[in-house]
Amino acid sequence: MPRPAPTPNRSAVIAGGASGTGLAWYPDHEGRVRGLPGRGGQRGMRILAAIALAVAFAFLTSPAGARCLTYEPTVVTLAGDLTSKTVPGPPNYVSIARGDLPEKIFILKLAEPVCVSADPSSRQNSESHASVAEVQLSVPPEKARAYVGKRVRASGALFSARTGHHRTPVLLRVSQLRAD
Repeated sequence: MPRPAPTPNRSAVIAGGASGTGLAWYPDHEGRVRGLPGRGGQRGMRILAAIALAVAFAFLTSPAGARCLTYEPTVVTLAGDLTSKTVPGPPNYVSIARGDLPEKIFILKLAEPVCVSADPSSRQNSESHASVAEVQLSVPPEKARAYVGKRVRASGALFSARTGHHRTPVLLRVSQLRAD
């Protein structure tokens, strides 16, 4: 005997927004969960699959087995190669040739990418970052110049970019800098 076509009933679960974009499931006569055709079932399953892939990708691209670092006031130590760069500064932060003042910045190219957790209690440090490979150092130039081109360890507190002077999403306010 052929099975009767499943029909939606009052126990359907529907999640989502506008008509046709939500996810709809209902139990069939044998208790299996089915999607409602034309009610977002297939489309909804594609959306769920895309979300699952995005979450898996974010997990796989973060440093393996590493706990995320936290923002200030926690002191962290990062290792990598120190480089310097001259970038356009005020007034427009666009072009030295067009009149912006040159600014020398110091970038630590990390030996291994790190993740940084958001601080929900802070308006300034409210963003998480999954795979940080470069960190701008907030350090007096005379303290950093001698280490340019060398492998170093920098200790200090992490903070989020706040101004046009900040060229990486995460910066380190340096308390100690030493050759590695």
